[in-house]
Amino acid sequence: MKNRSILQSIYIVGVLGCLTLFGVFIFAGKQKTFSEQENRYLATFPIVSWKGILEGSVQKQLDNYANDQFPLRKEWMELSTDMEKKIGNSCINGVYLGKDGYYLEQVLDSQISKARYKNNLKMVQHFFSDGIKRKAMLLVPSRGCLLKDKLPKGAVMYNDTDLYQKGKNYINIGWLDIRKELQRAAKTKQVYFKTDHHWTLQGAYIAYTALQKEWGNKTVPYETFLPTRVSKHFLGTMYAKVLERHPQEDGLDIPKALPQPLKVTCDGEVRQGIYVEEKLQGNDKYAVYFGGNYGIVEIENPKATAGTLLVIKDSFANSLVPMLIGQYKKIIMLDLRYYNLSVKKIVQENPKADVLVLYEMSNFAKEEHLYKLLN
Repeated sequence: MKNRSILQSIYIVGVLGCLTLFGVFIFAGKQKTFSEQENRYLATFPIVSWKGILEGSVQKQLDNYANDQFPLRKEWMELSTDMEKKIGNSCINGVYLGKDGYYLEQVLDSQISKARYKNNLKMVQHFFSDGIKRKAMLLVPSRGCLLKDKLPKGAVMYNDTDLYQKGKNYINIGWLDIRKELQRAAKTKQVYFKTDHHWTLQGAYIAYTALQKEWGNKTVPYETFLPTRVSKHFLGTMYAKVLERHPQEDGLDIPKALPQPLKVTCDGEVRQGIYVEEKLQGNDKYAVYFGGNYGIVEIENPKATAGTLLVIKDSFANSLVPMLIGQYKKIIMLDLRYYNLSVKKIVQENPKADVLVLYEMSNFAKEEHLYKLLN
């Protein structure tokens, strides 16, 4: 009994000692502001005020701070993932651990507001009807909806079929549904990254060919763009949520055969080209395209024959647009999450512009900024 009591005391002291050390490390150690593995900014120590304490906001921020600044956070998350896999959990932090190394974001019907989706379609419909002549709308299928064979047993995804049918009913001119083309290509090619939510260059090329066909333009063969592997060690946003010990890294290809010279302007800053290859050294390697997302990106190609293309987009467009540069004298990309000036003014200044609206389907269904199309 005496030995047992001593062991219990040692255990309690050890646990309290570890908690004390972790607490000292968290609150006295150097703060990290950004997690490369998770590709997000971390919570930092909050500004303490009586008002914040009474409202409870300080306590919540302290909780987030302790979670984000926990010592050996990455290693603990890897251990947690290992344990969850061993007990048979195939969905971690909203990500399915799929077959063949695929991480697939779990998106449920309860996360999709049909009312918001319908309202967003109406805003695009109204935008298209405002004097725009050549237009197209393409909603990229969510990976888990298209790659159903990669989902783990029992996995559930939202019903995208109903959303595509509603979209076709609202956008009867220029509606592009490339699900069949992507499914056909997926049998022999990798059209989505395994560890990231984006499509690969192969997937973007399928959208390029569909758009060219819709507008009656000549399609350039895939090889003509000189697809070049710029990274063999790409781990994307889905990996950042899971942090599994031995993920299957992706290869990242970009089209290198671009016309020259180009003038590229991102939120008013003039660049030498569309690629920011320094991003390949970090974790967010997809940001090699333009360096990430901006409110407005303008690309000017004086050697092109066509006029202007206006793209209303999310980040999926970043890997598609390079394949269209050789065709247009000017391409304007607007990301309405960050662009707050008048969209109508841009349309008025470019009255003959072709217009492409391109989003991933679940992104579009949740998008809260499409009202800016009417401003």
